[in-house]
Order: sequence, then C-alpha cells, then structure tokens
Amino acid sequence: MEDLILFLITFALSIILLFIAVMQFCNRGFLFVNAYIFGTKEERDNMDKTPYYKQAGIVFTLLSIVFLIISIEIITHIFWLFFISIVSIFDRHLPLFL
Repeated sequence: MEDLILFLITFALSIILLFIAVMQFCNRGFLFVNAYIFGTKEERDNMDKTPYYKQAGIVFTLLSIVFLIISIEIITHIFWLFFISIVSIFDRHLPLFL
C-alpha cells in the first residue's frame, strides 16, 4: 500500500514537472532562472528571455524524467532503475537534448 502511495506521489510530481517544462518551452509562466529572479526591474524588461526559458525547460524535463524513472522503479522493484536516475542527474554528457 505504501508503494502505491509513493508511486502516486512521484508520478504526480513527474507530471507536474513535465507540465512546467512544456510551459517553459512555450515561453509561458514564471521564469525559474536566477538571472531573472535577482535582476532589477529594468534588467527584466530589457533581457531576451528565450534562452532562459529553454534552459529552464531542459532542467524541468530532466527532473521529470528522473521522477518518472523513480516511480517506475517503485512499482516494478527493479533496483537498477534507481541508479540510472541518479546517474542521469550527475552525468553532464547525457545526449538527450543535443
């Protein structure tokens, strides 16, 4: 029963992160980048936000994939899937979005 609850939480988090990623790729929603958050009002108005939205979209997509792998691991009990999700976080040479 607790596996099902954990699965639902991680799967829902994965779907929410994927929704945020899609919104970021469409240049919609709040911009989750430090250059925008800590910038002054003038800097925010004058900056080109497109590369920042793309960067945030890639990050949220990767986080969504990680939580999806974790939720699949919870249901299937295939333990090596957890290690794939950990490696995908720390591996900078992942050819997913090149």
